[in-house]
Amino acid sequence: MVQGVAAVDANHQIIVEAPAHGTGSEQEVLVPVVTALQPLLTDDTYLTADAGYHSEANLQQLVELKITALIADPDMRKRDERFATQARHQQPPDPLLNKTPKASLPAVFQPDDFTYDAEVRTCVCPAGKSRYRKGKNLVTNGFVSEQFRGGKRDCGPCP
Repeated sequence: MVQGVAAVDANHQIIVEAPAHGTGSEQEVLVPVVTALQPLLTDDTYLTADAGYHSEANLQQLVELKITALIADPDMRKRDERFATQARHQQPPDPLLNKTPKASLPAVFQPDDFTYDAEVRTCVCPAGKSRYRKGKNLVTNGFVSEQFRGGKRDCGPCP
């Protein structure tokens, strides 16, 4: 894949250098572009570049070339308090394109997790709350059973 970068004169808004490259990283292109620009640079020129060009090797080479440059480092936004709320401005993932696995459903309690007292016909859930008996004797698949229900105030906050 061939990519391109452009160096722009900020005062005149014109492209002054635009090489194409086949490297995967922009970091490798910075110094060749700066070298090509040297005839255009003056004492009051400074270069700016985004975090994609930041590397220790590039910074060292710019010092050796005596080039004044402002290059953002990849962790700048993590340290700058002005970006503390940036997460809330990010677009939520598209549900049609989001292939991350969905969180598994919470485990469902099993009958053995409850305490049933057949004499007084009560049931206590794993959280220690009494359940309400619903209806009279029920017949389910030929078995006589009892059904209990919990109140929303008890079951709602329960994990």
